[in-house]
Amino acid sequence: MAAFVKGVNTLGRIDVYLPNAVDGNKPESAGSQNYQNLDYFNAGMNHLSGEQALNLARIRFGYTTIIRNENQTAIIKGIFNKITSLDVIVKVPKLVQLLGDTVETDLSPKQISNMICLIRKMNNEDLRFAGIPTSD
Repeated sequence: MAAFVKGVNTLGRIDVYLPNAVDGNKPESAGSQNYQNLDYFNAGMNHLSGEQALNLARIRFGYTTIIRNENQTAIIKGIFNKITSLDVIVKVPKLVQLLGDTVETDLSPKQISNMICLIRKMNNEDLRFAGIPTSD
């Protein structure tokens, strides 16, 4: 989680669109004294720091798994949009240095380079996540 926060903060804030407000301060269940205390997010575009993005991804009290997955998808798309923007290129060395000790991979440097090239050819609509449909 710390690497996620550092990574988003290194990229700069990410833009995340939420169709509905999300309240991370709801109780676990009716009458419960157990709260998450994970911020409130307005409907519409939100400009999130790493900590705010992590909080949004973690909100589960008062929402279905489907809503949580949709929020996490919006965060991933926000990160994708930021990573593929031209102003991030200068931040890549710092990001690699920052995440170097927190990310494990068996990808070779060549495979990582190829992946970066492919990412540049994708767009936001190419990102698809599996879930339970919410409508017919």
